[in-house]
Amino acid sequence: FTCYCLTAVVGYYYIGDDVPAFLPKALKDGLVKTIVNLLIAYHVLVAYIINSVPLTGMLKRRYMQGANTPFSRHFLLSFVLLGLAWLMTNLVPFFKDMVSIIGALCGSPIMIGLPPLFYYNALRKHGQQMGKTDVMICSLLFFLLFPFTFVSGLVSAFSSLIDNWQKNGPPFSCT
Repeated sequence: FTCYCLTAVVGYYYIGDDVPAFLPKALKDGLVKTIVNLLIAYHVLVAYIINSVPLTGMLKRRYMQGANTPFSRHFLLSFVLLGLAWLMTNLVPFFKDMVSIIGALCGSPIMIGLPPLFYYNALRKHGQQMGKTDVMICSLLFFLLFPFTFVSGLVSAFSSLIDNWQKNGPPFSCT
């Protein structure tokens, strides 16, 4: 959190409101930009490994023989996951759009949809009823605000993605 806040403050201090969504684009060509891009590539590689190892393990335990899975099947599963990651990054090659899509898919349910649901289930587990005010607030959040923000966020994110495809070429094109 501190690193992100510090980066944002420094970026806005030096560049102002014209800070690009992908901050390294604001750097001038040269050694510093090369080092930053190499560090980002390293970060992406490490993040992929950190996420793919437990995902592969979970899939092996659930759908294969767990630790007894033959190496060939483990390799195939790892290769399929790598292929899916590659496909996703090529379908949504714009960092800002990827963040918007993930935010729309996850942000609205986590921040607006789930809290009223958890509150309702917690009260029900303890044999308590919701008060009228709680029912009104939870209903407003869950049945009105959550679907509105979820749908409008996804529409906005995909509209931006489509606009970027039209400006920069469709996925898998090298224009």
